[in-house]
Amino acid sequence: MNRTSTISLSALAGAAVLATGVLMMNGGAAANPSAGPRDAIVMGHGLEVVDSQTADHWVSGAQHVVTYTVTGETEQPPQDSEIERREGLTYRTVHARIDKVLWSGDGALKPPAGAWDFRTYGSAFNDNDGAGTAKFALEGRPRVEAGHTYIAALRWRDDPCSDDPAKGTWGSLGSGAILPYDGEVIGQGEYEGRVRTAVQNKALMTGESPDGALAGKLAGQKVESLLDALKRAKPIQGFGADLAETCDPEDAAG
Repeated sequence: MNRTSTISLSALAGAAVLATGVLMMNGGAAANPSAGPRDAIVMGHGLEVVDSQTADHWVSGAQHVVTYTVTGETEQPPQDSEIERREGLTYRTVHARIDKVLWSGDGALKPPAGAWDFRTYGSAFNDNDGAGTAKFALEGRPRVEAGHTYIAALRWRDDPCSDDPAKGTWGSLGSGAILPYDGEVIGQGEYEGRVRTAVQNKALMTGESPDGALAGKLAGQKVESLLDALKRAKPIQGFGADLAETCDPEDAAG
């Protein structure tokens, strides 16, 4: 039996961090958390930082649209404060391979090529109530797991802790800017931590997305449908101009 529980990120104490387009609350983690059920997934609610549901959003805020395959991941150790609380979240470094650049905006920076690593959420646990450890995923987006392929609209984020314009990271535009793409079919593959067909994922995407969202509209189709949507999209003037990120000393140190 699949076991899924839901938590709100606002219920987890700690500092706010930006992770692949979603504002997350950094929770705790134990040094040696006990294992939970193998198929358990804890679902979280994320606060969207940048709109990313439509083709207009993609061409307005992204610099590139790419396909990539996840080749592995490295679980990151929890912080001391998280160990003391014995509950919260851990993070992962995801190791990916850029397969193809599908679209690039005018004047875009050089896209990532070959190997590409990025940081995202990993596991949720609670050793205080015996719940143990389970995979953590956000509602309405892929968790991003090894062996699966995805389409993503990427934007460059300058490092808010550095004055060097060369320092920064590539990340997805937002939760609506990552689409499953196993077998070269949009919507097919891992979504919310579980592997489903495009038809199954389409039902989830349609139910959670506003009218006009790419995820639900393109599920089950080939990449040419996405390219056509991007070609017809209209950039939104001033999109994301008020987005500002602040330096987190803990992120800067690690």
